[in-house]
This record gives sequence, structure tokens and C-alpha cells, in this order.
Amino acid sequence: MDPVIAEFAQIGIVPEKPLVADIEIVEKVDSISIAGVLNGSVLLACTRCLGQALHNVAIDFSAEYVTEENFPSEAELEVTEEAFDLGLYDGTSIDLAEVVREQILLDIPERVLCRDDCGGICQKCGSDLNVESCGCEEVQADPRWSALKELKN
Repeated sequence: MDPVIAEFAQIGIVPEKPLVADIEIVEKVDSISIAGVLNGSVLLACTRCLGQALHNVAIDFSAEYVTEENFPSEAELEVTEEAFDLGLYDGTSIDLAEVVREQILLDIPERVLCRDDCGGICQKCGSDLNVESCGCEEVQADPRWSALKELKN
């Protein structure tokens, strides 16, 4: 099994079907530019019910790679958006699987839902509220948080 796919499986990212990458590599005098598009879909765990949630992947990306001798020193490196796309390579090869891996990880939203109205899991009995109503009493919020609830209303 591909190490990237194995790592994804460990953290709950399962490609629904093979992802398609269209990558252009341009060798320059002192660097290598990589630009591409990554398309496909992955299955993730819903943050409310832990069921499967489909996440469509459509990523445009670019990166610039330089050797260590061409990498700017800390004094020369200005923190800009372009600086985050600057990477090191050994002068002979770049692991494109690692580039794709990073792009997928950066694309995953913080909150993934299987559907907009996902009911989640009952805090008392653990029932999937999308499948069945459990009949448990609603959990009362800690009264110390009531001031925040008033702000929401």
C-alpha cells in the first residue's frame, strides 16, 4: 500500500476513487516550479455523528523548490504568502506524493458534516440521532455558560 494512502487511512481519510492530479514542472536556473490541479473526492468522518462524509477535492496549487545553497537565509526571508510555497529539495528529486499529501491535508475543512442537518450522537446513550430518536432527556447546559447563550440570541 502506498505510504500516503496508508497514512490517510490511519487518520480517517479514504479516497472515494483515485484522485487525479495534473501537474506541470518547470526547471529554472536555480529552482524548480511545480503547479497543478488536484481533483477527486475523499470520505471523511462527520464531526457530529462520525458517519461518512463526502468531501470534494478541487485544489489549484503551486510551489517553488530550491536547493539548500539557494535557500534564503532567515535575514533575507521575508514572511510573505510566496515564502510559504518555498521548499527545499536535494538537487536531484522531489517527492510529488508529499506535495499532493500536503495539499489534501490543507484542503480538509475544520468541520466536516455528512449533511447540513446532521443530528449527531446523543450525549447520554450514544445513539446516532440521524437514525433513531433515543428518548433521552435533553442534557442541560452548565448554567455558568448562560451569559454566552444570551449573546447568541
